[in-house]
Amino acid sequence: MSRLTSAFGLLLLAGCEAPGPDDAEVLAEAEKLAEPLPGLYRSTTSFEGYELPGATAREAEIVRERMASLSPQVREFCLTPEDAQGGFREMLTAMQEGDCTVERFAAQDGRLDARMRCSGRGGIESRVTMAGEADPVRSRLSLDIEQAGDAIAGGRSRMLMEVASERIGDCPVGTEGG
Repeated sequence: MSRLTSAFGLLLLAGCEAPGPDDAEVLAEAEKLAEPLPGLYRSTTSFEGYELPGATAREAEIVRERMASLSPQVREFCLTPEDAQGGFREMLTAMQEGDCTVERFAAQDGRLDARMRCSGRGGIESRVTMAGEADPVRSRLSLDIEQAGDAIAGGRSRMLMEVASERIGDCPVGTEGG
């Protein structure tokens, strides 16, 4: 599940001021989400909006054009039975080892509501709020990513994204997955 984990993990970057759930509580909530079925998946990442409130009009225009040229991003990957068996546990374990703090993570009836805060390179602080749905063959996540730091034009940015994945068949013979 490494490609799914990587994509999902990169998108989860945010938080809130109050202490959040501990690692065990996050993993317990994740257990409520259905394990994905093994197979070939197509994932589409769409950038829904990008704001640079403190940047000049020209800086904001350049960044919006770059973001528009990246959307949508479509890729296919294979999820092996071994990867699928771990569900979202591997992804969450990897998130908890980084410079991120889970502020909120709740799952119920196939729905997910999460918020994290991360410290990144160059002093950039990120906050991601995520909401979505997941079942054994598809998921759809909406992300609201706010960042602040000197490396960002104008000091702040906000990006809205949607990531949709769907099982489209069996993995081709000889594919190792991940």
